Amino acid sequence: MTSHSFNIGAVERLSSSSDDSIAKNIAGEKMYQWTGNVGLANVSDILRASTNPLCTSVTTSYNGSNECNSNYLLDIETSSSLFYWTINAYSSKSGGNSRRTWCGLMDGSYVRVNLNFTSSMDSAPRPVVFLKADITLTGQGTASNPFTIMS
Repeated sequence: MTSHSFNIGAVERLSSSSDDSIAKNIAGEKMYQWTGNVGLANVSDILRASTNPLCTSVTTSYNGSNECNSNYLLDIETSSSLFYWTINAYSSKSGGNSRRTWCGLMDGSYVRVNLNFTSSMDSAPRPVVFLKADITLTGQGTASNPFTIMS
């Protein structure tokens, strides 16, 4: 593993999807950074993993019914549900949300970025690490033939 600067700023949900964009979400994430070896996924990582062109922002994902489906970070096929934390706090113009954070959610066919109370037991961490450039991998990165780090 190698040390990485994680963008940990809060991501704001706006009142209208048309006012929001992944670029605005990333700008919020970049407001604060933390450097370490292990972190969590960003909200923008989950949004950008969707192949659905309607997945345009955290507001769209939160307000919509399934705009961020077709997402390899949320579609795990073998389980009926998945909830995991992101590294970004939730914010809104109305305030009063300091106890909430964003999480990835897949519940049946319902896929989105959601918010939850930080005290919730529904979500779990999914660690993110950055690997050094000089490692060697084998495997195809699939469930049946995962990557294996050789050196």
